[in-house]
Amino acid sequence: MRDYVFINEDGTVHNILSLVGPEAIEANEDLKDLLYFDYTDWAYDDKPGPGSTYNRETEVWTKPVPPVTNVVVEHLVELTEPVADELAGGQE
Repeated sequence: MRDYVFINEDGTVHNILSLVGPEAIEANEDLKDLLYFDYTDWAYDDKPGPGSTYNRETEVWTKPVPPVTNVVVEHLVELTEPVADELAGGQE
């Protein structure tokens, strides 16, 4: 199986599929006219995702920047030593 990404005219990702090979693309009416890349052997960080876009003029991929969230974690009830020991499987 090979991994393929299919590109719409505007550079957005149409679909990402694992297929036997290019012959499966040629046999599919919905895919055969789309620009596509076999990205099976690409490095993990280079692989496109659903939000990626491809610029046909510069031949450069743009990936969305993941949102940065500052989640403050606070305990509703502060754990005490006996409770922590019980949760870890110890005796009361």
